[in-house]
Amino acid sequence: SWLALLGAGALLKLWLVTGVELGKDEAAYWVWGQHLDATYALLPFSFFRLAHFLHPGSEWFLRLGSVLCGVASTVLIYRLCRLHGLERARCLWAVAAFATSHWIWHTTSYLHPDGFLVTCWLLALWWARRSIANPSPGLYAGAGAAAGLAMLSKYSGAFLAVGLFVWLL
Repeated sequence: SWLALLGAGALLKLWLVTGVELGKDEAAYWVWGQHLDATYALLPFSFFRLAHFLHPGSEWFLRLGSVLCGVASTVLIYRLCRLHGLERARCLWAVAAFATSHWIWHTTSYLHPDGFLVTCWLLALWWARRSIANPSPGLYAGAGAAAGLAMLSKYSGAFLAVGLFVWLL
């Protein structure tokens, strides 16, 4: 039932932003997405460009990637909590605290690179945590790829990746 609630929350976000024009930061991100280079946030800006190409002029479609990042991040928080041995009820409380925080609600409702960074970083942590319990090249590669995507979401993700690799070593 919590997955249904998560889906309803995502639909609510999309409904709330329907008809809302891009804000000034969102407009800047959209413009940068139309003129891609590797100076900043290549992953989210590439997604914004793809969304614009697929459905030009649709603000809610542009924001869909951010909303989906929020859903994925919430699921990953739950999975990480379970990997660390928390009881199901405690995991759900952690998910509720995460999903209803102002920051995650904001960065996963509008065009914002942080939503992509958090999702990729949580995915890197999930793969890394799994590789500790079951060391295999595939799991390490997954952690590395997700950490790389976190860096492509926002270059400050490089500092996170360094810590992760030190922990894995």
